[in-house]
Amino acid sequence: MQELKTLLSAIYLDLEWNCADQPRPGDSDAEIVEIGLVALDPAWLLLVGEANYLVRPWHLDISLRCTAITGITRDDLVRAKPLRDVIANVAGDWPGNATCFAWGNDGDILTQACMRHSLAVPFHRFVDLSREFQRTFLLRKQVSVRRAPDMLEIPFDGGEYMAVTDARNTARNHAKMLRRLRSAAPLPRSEQEVTMAGKPTWFASKLETSLDAGAANNKSKPVCDTRKRENHNAEI
Repeated sequence: MQELKTLLSAIYLDLEWNCADQPRPGDSDAEIVEIGLVALDPAWLLLVGEANYLVRPWHLDISLRCTAITGITRDDLVRAKPLRDVIANVAGDWPGNATCFAWGNDGDILTQACMRHSLAVPFHRFVDLSREFQRTFLLRKQVSVRRAPDMLEIPFDGGEYMAVTDARNTARNHAKMLRRLRSAAPLPRSEQEVTMAGKPTWFASKLETSLDAGAANNKSKPVCDTRKRENHNAEI
């Protein structure tokens, strides 16, 4: 049987994007204003690196709502690099053959933004970890990156709606899920057979209980003195 190999590197992505307070003519999609990336060592499940990139959008009039949520201001965006330069930096800083995980459809959003600007996508594959979490825990609905740590019994690290902190929490959620799966590995076949051999079946357990009950009833009945009966017969 071919040996299964783990990923050599795992990258975690989170995006923040601008949306205007009022719809603007010609606007179709929100523009990315921040990219957060975190690296995880798949073997040891430890965070080994992170980076945060501000992106200057075409429209610099960031909405008041986005500023309130992310803390990013218009001055921050004016000093930031355009998407083309940021993607070039990401491609140079991070392994392009890595699988990229996100809590949601951030991978699709980044792919669409790169296609609109005729840019090469910096990662070759994206995985929506929120859906994997939903399937693993048999949940009816997806949960937020903030709610998942409570279910996993780990503290939430940092604040929401900051790209690098959300990427970090996505990585921590995944690491905790993987630790649980690895600690719950099945017993070797030989140990399974020994365990099953020493454990009675359901029918055997029921039969043993019935026999024990019958033995207890017999002990509680009065014992007949056969010697008296034999002497009585002899006299007759």
